[in-house]
Amino acid sequence: MVSNSSEWISSGCGKFCTYKTSLEKSVHDHRKYRLIRLENQLEVLLVSDPDTNVSSAALDVHVGHLSDPDDFQGLAHFCEHLLFMGTKKYPRDNEYRKYLADHSGQSNAFTGTENTQYYFEIDQKYLEGALDRFSQFFVSPLFSETCAERELNIINSEHDDNKQNDHWRKFQLEKSLGNPSHPFCHFGTGNHETLCDDLKRSITDIRSELINFYKSYYSANIMKLCILGKDSLDCLTELAVDKFKEVPNKNISPPQFPDSPLTSNELLKQIFIKPIKNIRNIDIVFPFPDQYPLYAHQPENYISRLIGHEGKGSLFSLFKNNGWAESLEVSAKHGGIGFGFYSISVDLTEKGQSCYKDIVVAVFQYIKLIKEIGVQESFFTEFQSLSRLEFEFGNNEFGESAYVSDLAGLMQRNYHPNRIINGSHIIQEYNPTVIQDNLNWLRTDNFRLLLTSQEHDVECTLREKWYGTEYQVLEFDTSFKKKLSHLTLHPELHLPLPNIFIPLDYQVHRLDIKNIKKKPDLIIENPKLKLWHKKDDTFWIPKANVWVFFKSKFSGDTAANSVRTMQTAGLIFSLKGGTHGLELIIDGFNDKLPFLFEMIIRNLLDFKVDPKAFISLREKLVRSFENFEMEQPLRIANHYLDYLAGDDRWTDTERLYELRNTTVEDIELFYSSFLSELHIEALVNGNISKEKAIYLFTFATDLLNYRPLSKAKLCQSNISRSVIFPKGTKWLYQKQVSDPEIVDSGVLYMIQIGNEDNKWERARLNLVAHISREPFFNQLRTKEHLGYTVFSGMNIQAGHTSYRLMVQSNNHTLYVERRIEEFLKNLGGIVEAMSDTEYMAQIQSLVHKKLGKMKSIGQEGDKYWSHIRSGYYNFEQDEEDADELKKVTKESLVNFIKRYIEPESAHIRRLSVHIQSHNRSSFPSWLLDPGLRKQCVNRIQEHLGPKEIRLAGLHELKDTIIRMMGSTPLVADTLLSVVLESLGNNDGSEELNFTAINTSTDTVKLITHVMSELENIERKRQREKTRDDTNDYDYGYDVYAEDNANYNDLVITSTRRIFDLIIFRNSMKLSPAPLPIEF
Repeated sequence: MVSNSSEWISSGCGKFCTYKTSLEKSVHDHRKYRLIRLENQLEVLLVSDPDTNVSSAALDVHVGHLSDPDDFQGLAHFCEHLLFMGTKKYPRDNEYRKYLADHSGQSNAFTGTENTQYYFEIDQKYLEGALDRFSQFFVSPLFSETCAERELNIINSEHDDNKQNDHWRKFQLEKSLGNPSHPFCHFGTGNHETLCDDLKRSITDIRSELINFYKSYYSANIMKLCILGKDSLDCLTELAVDKFKEVPNKNISPPQFPDSPLTSNELLKQIFIKPIKNIRNIDIVFPFPDQYPLYAHQPENYISRLIGHEGKGSLFSLFKNNGWAESLEVSAKHGGIGFGFYSISVDLTEKGQSCYKDIVVAVFQYIKLIKEIGVQESFFTEFQSLSRLEFEFGNNEFGESAYVSDLAGLMQRNYHPNRIINGSHIIQEYNPTVIQDNLNWLRTDNFRLLLTSQEHDVECTLREKWYGTEYQVLEFDTSFKKKLSHLTLHPELHLPLPNIFIPLDYQVHRLDIKNIKKKPDLIIENPKLKLWHKKDDTFWIPKANVWVFFKSKFSGDTAANSVRTMQTAGLIFSLKGGTHGLELIIDGFNDKLPFLFEMIIRNLLDFKVDPKAFISLREKLVRSFENFEMEQPLRIANHYLDYLAGDDRWTDTERLYELRNTTVEDIELFYSSFLSELHIEALVNGNISKEKAIYLFTFATDLLNYRPLSKAKLCQSNISRSVIFPKGTKWLYQKQVSDPEIVDSGVLYMIQIGNEDNKWERARLNLVAHISREPFFNQLRTKEHLGYTVFSGMNIQAGHTSYRLMVQSNNHTLYVERRIEEFLKNLGGIVEAMSDTEYMAQIQSLVHKKLGKMKSIGQEGDKYWSHIRSGYYNFEQDEEDADELKKVTKESLVNFIKRYIEPESAHIRRLSVHIQSHNRSSFPSWLLDPGLRKQCVNRIQEHLGPKEIRLAGLHELKDTIIRMMGSTPLVADTLLSVVLESLGNNDGSEELNFTAINTSTDTVKLITHVMSELENIERKRQREKTRDDTNDYDYGYDVYAEDNANYNDLVITSTRRIFDLIIFRNSMKLSPAPLPIEF
């Protein structure tokens, strides 16, 4: 941090110094700040917020994966993982996470190119305990060999998760194709190969190298800490000094990398990349100065706003009019101390790919225009004004942990201390020379070009080492070089006009409000319009948000939808098409918001389909739906679960069918019908008066001049409903991933509970989800290391509550499901084992979370809108839940778990979606069905007869099954258990007399044949059950469940396979429509 000793004052105790100048902050920021430096040179930014109920801290270490040893790549990332796994003071490997989870907290960490950061948030009353555990990461970590071995598998699993992700693949390819002597080429994630040297290194050797890395770089003087809490600055200072004074200081400098990884050897190259998904884009990448030291001038801001604007005369406008591009993004990217990059990225249409060289030429024509006109102070003044507005009236939308994480990172940028908070936001000084110097880096002899597409005119014969990305590198051809060296100005390109949306009025007319309103008012209700309004009485900033839902008579009649988002001068709007209509959201400064609203409504009325734009958009949507099957398994699982559990969902296959057969004429006909008959429901929230809100929507209804929907059509189009599974049923849908290279599978396990308006169930489910989050993560990820992604939580969708558990793993999905169910069987015991103090702490922390204050107008409006769109209008649901939570006894919660959650419950309503990778053979699901399993035993007994076997023969049979059937050890073990049952040794109580068993191919073929027969039997049986048996099930809800109910009716229910999505969904009953609360 740039400062001198005269700017710091030593404390009376001599344990720390305080920066004596006030830090520059927004006039609307009422938090108090203090910057201190401990004796060990650790700088700490303290933030006192008396209004918060959440405390948070973040510590940033100025070392990242660029500092990995060449022969130990991924070591910085591995160190990040291991710091969570116990310290001398708190040796239990989940102590830190458990303490946070017990008190409404959470944590995370990340490793970047030059920094590693750790952060957490927690109920404000428990900050000291959290800091005590957190600080020990940097004082006395254990790095135990047992935990190290587990986390190596997690690191490898994390890389497996990323291997088929095009973002990660391209990022690593760019790194790998940099200067090979520059550390930027490192493989930062790491895996077994880099950390274990293909298992040649022992865990002791790895641990030793890890400790050396930690001791070399984890020094207090290159760490920055930020702590936010409800306490006073003096109390926070005392905490920081007490907890972090023992962090050792090695007096080292942060690693620096003054040279760029893009030298003359890497520039002026075309890199053709073949992605996993069907995407098309080009990236024009320049080596660029490190922007952190230039924070006062921010030349990148000036350059990017000009190149990236989307108005008339812009690059994007030219590309769009020619049918070349779908989007344009520009940005400077930080690489490390001393170097950076500037990137211009264009998402291409099919036509655009064939013209990609013309696009590159146009980019340089625009850059030439900027250079020839010269740096303009008028543009700088406009951009500076916008940056100041956003900072002064911005909100911490993302919560305390995100805020302290951001601040800790900003502290590492060597800003002057008083500019830590606003340094990256406000452009301070106009310096045309600095802007011009940075602009001069954007030259035709100083870039490389990346073209990403599944189809190229050249063959991609090379493969990147870590991700296997196919690519090819070529020099620029002569004609392309000639075009770039003889640039002329393009007649359709010009610099942007003055921005008409820049706000001029920032008045909020603040009043002394004694009772803050907790919900919006319904100010208009008629057959055409239902309008909700709340004038800001909390945040007092010149911002507002407007939500509008245009409900259509075409409820459920369209499978294609899209989102259009635009941003300008602190205003952002999105228009999204959905099943029941169109949703418009506008957010930002309220001064020009009405003007933007009126412009959008006029455009809705005058909308005409542009054939060129239609073709481009349809192509984009087709590719996005086609690409979905290449997503991560858990995302695919979530898609199919939502489809099976909702009445108005479409699969991407159905969307694709509709989309490919949709024409311009179809859209025009549909749209005219859509606008002819509507109902509008809207919310205006923020610094807009009731009178202005009424004016805006009177204008909209008068201008659109639509017929109101009939009451029957309005009810039909009003709300989504859930598919309700019968009591006592378990359903399983299995699907294999489309990408054969994805090694992970996904399991999404959902238990339906009841209606959203049942506060008894809702509160208890919320508490179950709150208590179980950390134990579930600890058991399945930390202890069993099933996979990198492990999560559980409560979900409310289409008026129905559910408990969802998800795991992405390279284990077989049915094995993962068994581990999930084993956890659920023990969940009641986890609650029972809690002391009364621990149990009450869980309730209190959840209550505090429910009653926490909104952090921004956007968050407040989003909450109100979610209750409006649900159809229940229960704006005080959090307060209801908090009151109900206080009544939940431990016995009551255990009984709730037994009745609703435990897998063997007679009341279970479960749907499990398995997305299976190709690296595991299909697990014979009939093995989970006792009846079909018995049939298999009988059939094998018929052919093999009673035999005695020996251990060697058993192992040989297992190996044969794996080899012949492509089975996993799990499948082979399960099949062997069937064989043992066939031989009369099913209970395992008698010692086996091992003699030879026939392990010939014939035996394996016999078992395979029996399996195939039984699979067909099950498939037929399940189809019949899905079609015919559901009418006999009990669909009833528990309106109220007694805390002391008798749970002796627990039974084990069989899992039913879902083979046909449509037949299954149509055979189920739907949840009742919501009944709005009365006002």
